[in-house]
Amino acid sequence: MVSVSAHEAQPERDDFMDAKDYLNARREIHCQRQDIMSVLRNFASNIIFSNALPDPWSSGGILEDISDSVVAIHTDEVHPRKLSRLGGLKRFPTREPSIDLAPEYEIHYYTQTLDHFNYKPGSYATFQQRYILNYKYWGGANTSSPIIVYTGEEDDHRYYGESMPFGSENQAFQNANTFGYLSSEQALADYAQVITNVKKNLSAESCPAIAVGGSYGGMLASWFRLKYPHIVIGALASSSPILYFDDITPQNGYHVIVTKDFRDTSERCYNTIKQSWSEIDRIAAEPNGLMTLSNKFNVCSPLNTSQELKDYLGIVYVAAAQYDNPPYFPLENMCRGIDGAPEGTDVLDRIIAGLKSRYHGRVSCHEISPYELSNKSAWDWQTCTQLVLPIGYGNETMFEPPEPFDIKSYIKDCLDVFGIVPRPHWMTTEFGGHDVKTVLGNFASNIIFANGLRDPYSIGGVLEDISDSVVAVHTEHGAHCLDLYSPTPDDPDWKIGNSGIPVDFEPFSYTQTLDHFNFRPESYNTFKQRYFINSKYWGGPNSSAPIFAYFGAEEAIDEDLTTAGFLTDNASKFKALLLYIEHRYYGQSNPFSLIEENDGSTLGYLNSAQALADYAKIIMHAKRTYNSEDSPVIVVGGSYGGMLAAWFRLKYPHIASGALASSAPILYFDDITPQDGYHSIVTQIFRDTSETCYQTIRDSWLAIDKMASQGLEDSSELKNYLKLMYGYAAQYNGPPEYPVSTVCRAINGASFGTGILGKIFAGVVAYEGNDKSCYVNPTPSQADNAWTWQDLKKTLKSFGSNIIFSNGLKDPWSSGGVRQNISDSIVATNTANGSHCLDLLAAKPSDPQWLTDYRGKLLDLIKQMIDREKEADDGANKG
Repeated sequence: MVSVSAHEAQPERDDFMDAKDYLNARREIHCQRQDIMSVLRNFASNIIFSNALPDPWSSGGILEDISDSVVAIHTDEVHPRKLSRLGGLKRFPTREPSIDLAPEYEIHYYTQTLDHFNYKPGSYATFQQRYILNYKYWGGANTSSPIIVYTGEEDDHRYYGESMPFGSENQAFQNANTFGYLSSEQALADYAQVITNVKKNLSAESCPAIAVGGSYGGMLASWFRLKYPHIVIGALASSSPILYFDDITPQNGYHVIVTKDFRDTSERCYNTIKQSWSEIDRIAAEPNGLMTLSNKFNVCSPLNTSQELKDYLGIVYVAAAQYDNPPYFPLENMCRGIDGAPEGTDVLDRIIAGLKSRYHGRVSCHEISPYELSNKSAWDWQTCTQLVLPIGYGNETMFEPPEPFDIKSYIKDCLDVFGIVPRPHWMTTEFGGHDVKTVLGNFASNIIFANGLRDPYSIGGVLEDISDSVVAVHTEHGAHCLDLYSPTPDDPDWKIGNSGIPVDFEPFSYTQTLDHFNFRPESYNTFKQRYFINSKYWGGPNSSAPIFAYFGAEEAIDEDLTTAGFLTDNASKFKALLLYIEHRYYGQSNPFSLIEENDGSTLGYLNSAQALADYAKIIMHAKRTYNSEDSPVIVVGGSYGGMLAAWFRLKYPHIASGALASSAPILYFDDITPQDGYHSIVTQIFRDTSETCYQTIRDSWLAIDKMASQGLEDSSELKNYLKLMYGYAAQYNGPPEYPVSTVCRAINGASFGTGILGKIFAGVVAYEGNDKSCYVNPTPSQADNAWTWQDLKKTLKSFGSNIIFSNGLKDPWSSGGVRQNISDSIVATNTANGSHCLDLLAAKPSDPQWLTDYRGKLLDLIKQMIDREKEADDGANKG
């Protein structure tokens, strides 16, 4: 990896390149002729090369057409201009580092040209620019292994750190004459020279280089690919707001995203901040009000105006949002402090509680001083010359009072400090931006624009694919440059990415209320609840295409994204948006970081009623996010999740248009179903599979007790383990494995003379696998059973509609399921062969025809539900 950096001492000597070397550098970079035909063919258009054949220089010209729009013409006569000869580049040798780096990093120096774009005597001056090489993982020049180039920004860049022209910061920052060589274009040319030099020194001219950068460095990476496509084959631009120039992006965009981040995290926190501005002004207007505020907020120096405090808080809020990344999540910490203040705490004391939570109480006092441009700041110079981002805000954010961007005052400030006038339109002239799809679509390739949508700067980023090779990737969770951070053990799965999640499912997290049904102080606590969206097949909000919401149950949702593939398999038929929601307290949706066993204070919020309310809030959030308020919602679940789906349709019929409840034993409460119903079906499945196997299992219980009496204290643990195994085998006795057949085949196939327990052990090995050193009793998960139903048929017939109960009659839980139609729209569909939740699994080529036909029947019933809902809506609208 190559990194242009700026944190190393200047060498003692001050070299200048001679004119020949300088021109060589220019020509090697800007007119590089390595495989020029390929470069022009891939990246150029609308160029005419004109040559006269008697001209000696025509021998180095383009004499043949390269493409339809890159053409060559020639004539017989010319009077050529004289051009300087070409020469070579210089470079300083490796020097010892002045800071501690990992041993695999080597510090090098390059004698960099001061001015790449002019030919005045002063342009040939040079300075030392540091760069770092890491060869640890490189395959070497002979393997054509890539070179990853980190394009340093306002840390590793000319005029930053110790890569200072004119020998020192004091000299470089002296005035506009010395500052004037600081620009993005000069920086890009620096990188071009360093990369070319490195490739030459490593004999790695054939190794592809890829530019990578974040924020301003991400802009540089994308611009580098546009301006120097012959040097880098591609670029990764992270959190790079290349569209925040020249009013392409709304001026208030940045603060709108900050506001959304706070509001998505906590409505209460957002409202407290909104209310705080007027409260600050109210207290400031009182006698000694500014001193009251100074003491209250523990500022280091007394306030002069209330605006100073408001500006300070505004900076704290935007910084918390911009860098709201794991593992610290400053915005969430701040809102946790604001929301968690004791009941009765006033607005400003809540804000103060938020500040303490944000800084973990480590700030002795808050240093509040007005921001002013500095003539000793390289970044302020760049923002006063070309990096003019017109950021302001009006009444549509949580910030007060409105501060729209004012170019006149902006220019005045820059004139006062630097004596220069900003060029706000130059960046779009130099690099493009207006009509970005056309420009990048026609002239760019191999650029990745990466954004976290919680990053306020993402509003000025490229968020949609422009072509097959100019692509945009984003995550709802990430903030500024998170993708470029080093991994940590605390990284969530959505950041790691390689977590087994199907590629079409995008992970999100919703700030969920802990207690939906009470209004005690702790009820307002929140936690992050995971959900996944697959919009690949969605027809969009205007199509009224349905939303299929899958309810997670008593485990993490991850596996369901793949195994419960019925919805994914058929989403295209309905143009449906898929929404998979994880159940509270399972997977990564845990309200508490540590839950003690049998601790009612933390486990007390785990119940089906709270889970259904969770699902209601997330579905409504998704509908708002996708502008799909008119899209019908069909909720789907299997087993306990199927119960939840059916109950959700009953409790939230204004949200869900219908429900598919697969293998949902909603009648297995309060002795509605015979207690032995489950095990009766398990017994029947084994007996139907093999009478001999069934009889061996029956005889084994006595044999276990007999052996236990000879030395074991208790045989119940082994018997319970075997009962669970037989139950699971029967419950999931579906294609293609058919585990009951696997167990019975092993029991019946044991060698002649094997005793009863030896046969049972053969069945255990066949079911569990023979790669285990021991077999242990699994701990079953405990699903919440908070609901009871007395006269279910009467209840559903009176109050329910649009529910499909699906059961496989070989599923032991079907004994507690609804297996008869209750009304025209509450229907039961059964298959004699199916096992537990088999209908919701992803289709396989090995599926038997009866299973394919059965799933087709379910699709027809779902379509009927959607059609009924549409007819009802149309009738209501006409009325």
